[in-house]
Amino acid sequence: TLHVGLLVVAYIVTSYGVVPLLRWGGTRLWGSLGAVRVAAARALPMLLLFVSFFFLTGETWQTFSHLEGVPYGLALLLFVAVGVSFVWSTLRPDIETLGRFESWDDVRTVLDRAGSPAAGLPMPSDGEPEVLQLSKRQRINSLLVAVGNQTILAGLVAAVLGVFFLVFGFVVVDEALLASWAPGQEPHVFFGVTLNGRRLVFTEELVRVSGFLATFSGFYFGVYSVTDPSFRQGLQDDSRQSLREAMAARVVYLHAREG
Repeated sequence: TLHVGLLVVAYIVTSYGVVPLLRWGGTRLWGSLGAVRVAAARALPMLLLFVSFFFLTGETWQTFSHLEGVPYGLALLLFVAVGVSFVWSTLRPDIETLGRFESWDDVRTVLDRAGSPAAGLPMPSDGEPEVLQLSKRQRINSLLVAVGNQTILAGLVAAVLGVFFLVFGFVVVDEALLASWAPGQEPHVFFGVTLNGRRLVFTEELVRVSGFLATFSGFYFGVYSVTDPSFRQGLQDDSRQSLREAMAARVVYLHAREG
């Protein structure tokens, strides 16, 4: 059974390029820091206005401050799974259109801009290239790149909001307010400081509520980023450009092989 499991894992890793995708994801994570500034200017004000309402609602604290272990993890994973599934289904039609080129000049322009070696291969001067037909594995790999890009950006936005709510909650939610919002047990205080006669506490309950709201914010951002056309145009989507260049190169290679 162990050997079968290892073979399955090895097949998935090699067939779908998991290692290159992870390496790309790490590079993209660093490169996305600049895009987060754009996302922050466009989406965070509305997100803060929307999510802050839930942060200052007693029902949110009653629900998530006492939710522990597997149930808490499943609640967060549910939002992650639904968000990724929605982004996956929304971006699937986009992947199909990336393999369509109006003319060979269009293909040449894409390759020249990318500095691809495929630009040196012979191409017809007129006519329209055939629509690139991707195999199931190729479509999945392309979707993984596109969805991974949105997921990384949503994760960074969620992290920013999570830190904000941790700091905000540390400043405004003291033990008395926490006890009124989430009665039933003593707050688990990690540490506290006294400022102007007010005791500020950093609690486990605050971490749980902030974690949920950060996950929800990432979910909301992920959905919003693929459904609002003006917002998508404002973000730098390097993955779409990279996929377009890869498909242009494949069109040329297939033409050269058939010719």
